[in-house]
Amino acid sequence: MWKISYQWFEYDRKVYLGFYRDLVRQVLDGTAADYFIRDFTRQAWGRVTYAAGGLVEAESESTSTVINAWILVCQIYPNIVTAAQEDEGKLPYIHAMVKEILRFWPITKPGMNHPSTEDD
Repeated sequence: MWKISYQWFEYDRKVYLGFYRDLVRQVLDGTAADYFIRDFTRQAWGRVTYAAGGLVEAESESTSTVINAWILVCQIYPNIVTAAQEDEGKLPYIHAMVKEILRFWPITKPGMNHPSTEDD
């Protein structure tokens, strides 16, 4: 198990470092957009790498995960689609559906990828 976890850690590290290196290159070239993450380039690279990567991953994965889960749950329980359509004017049912989807299918990973500190 630890080998698989380490492989995922290495994969995430490469992706995050790629994002960070692109940002540093843009800062040095003067082409970096005015994002708050740009100021992270003045901090320790290890901390910056994971902070930036985590933000990118959170944005992209959370949106697609919620939409996919929503569609799947609507297929399993078609009656909620009808109730949601009837609720369009007030939206409390839609709000409750969003909360239930996030409970039913969390958008976070089951655990943070990290290298093992000892063998199993």
